[in-house]
Amino acid sequence: MSTQNNDVLGYTKCEAGGRASVHRTNRGKARYLYTRCDCCGCDQRTGAAVQTRLFTTTEWLNGAPDAPPNLLTAAIQPKNEPKLQPKAEPLQPDFEPKVEAVPQPKEEPKGFGLFGMAAACLGVLGLVMSRAVR
Repeated sequence: MSTQNNDVLGYTKCEAGGRASVHRTNRGKARYLYTRCDCCGCDQRTGAAVQTRLFTTTEWLNGAPDAPPNLLTAAIQPKNEPKLQPKAEPLQPDFEPKVEAVPQPKEEPKGFGLFGMAAACLGVLGLVMSRAVR
């Protein structure tokens, strides 16, 4: 079975670094882009990220064709217009971060603890025993 390529629409750099020709499929309604190169072969992935990369990085021979249906429009910037960078406002020189004091936990009186409880129990037990013996 022989392979017949569709017309070459442009060229782009493949993922391996070689030069790949860009074509458009003739089957179906979608008309996705695909690439063909010597190192990678034919790449017909139709994911939105791949189609957007192909559409934005290709050097078109006769102008850009219609965009694929799943193109990520937020990633497209016209080539002749510079990307706009948000203006960063300078920091105010008198800016000091507000530091709040962390409240320290209150220490409770230690009391007798385990030793005090044992002594109290023995004392009560001694009283009970002394009363019972009489």
